[in-house]
Amino acid sequence: KRIPVVIWVQDLWPQSIVASNYNLPSFVIRILEIIVNFIYSRADLIVCQSNSFISKIESKNRDVNAYYLPNIISNIFLDSNNIDPTVSLLLNDYNDSFKLLFTGNIGEAQSIETVIKAAESIKEVHPDKNIAFIFIGSGSKLDALQSLVKEKDLNNCHFLGSFPLDLMPSFIHLSDGLMVSLKDEEIFSLTIPNKIQSYLASGKPIIASLNGEGAEVIIESNSGYTSAAEDHLGLAKNILLLMELSEKDRRKLGKNGKKYFKENFSDEIFISNLKNYIEKISNQGREL
Repeated sequence: KRIPVVIWVQDLWPQSIVASNYNLPSFVIRILEIIVNFIYSRADLIVCQSNSFISKIESKNRDVNAYYLPNIISNIFLDSNNIDPTVSLLLNDYNDSFKLLFTGNIGEAQSIETVIKAAESIKEVHPDKNIAFIFIGSGSKLDALQSLVKEKDLNNCHFLGSFPLDLMPSFIHLSDGLMVSLKDEEIFSLTIPNKIQSYLASGKPIIASLNGEGAEVIIESNSGYTSAAEDHLGLAKNILLLMELSEKDRRKLGKNGKKYFKENFSDEIFISNLKNYIEKISNQGREL
């Protein structure tokens, strides 16, 4: 239609669907790849939610203009001090526990099995450690994971279901640490899970089981501990390390994360970078 086109890439296709165990025929994967590359080639500007996406896209589309533009999140996570009474009541049963919270989709990519294995390991080796693994959300693997927890008789794992976004700050504020995990697949090492930004903004320490760019953000921000994707023993070790920290040191990790968020992922930085990229393309003579 002869108007400028800007694409904001959130996932690499078809790599993401292959890594998520969708058993599509190889010719369908190839067709998807052709379609995606055609779309990229027609865009005036491509922005990517992670730096790693850029090299992957440019390797097959050398004439494209691709730049880093990470996700933004709701500002409700920046102020998580107001506690909803419903959430407070719901978490009353875990008040004597060290509460670790996972929020978001519970599917193949998230490798919740790794977290459950870590919970099982801690229960077996350190039965005196009172830790509650709390999962908020739903997804394709929820039923199977609930059955797994029941089968293993893990009374330290709790799936509470889905809740509106505006209640998430209350869950986070009442937790001691925030968990994020992904499968050990190359495609997932290239992405920054959106929950990392919300976790950083919330000012709580992060426990991560993932590879690549997401892990680098947590390390660079000094906001928590990371272990390799699907390494449940490394995850268990880091959970115990976080638990053993003083309250003051845990708060320091949370403050580091919030500071990093404001310096790298704020709305102001997002808007400024997007304007700069559009101006850069305009200066190169593109019709923007």
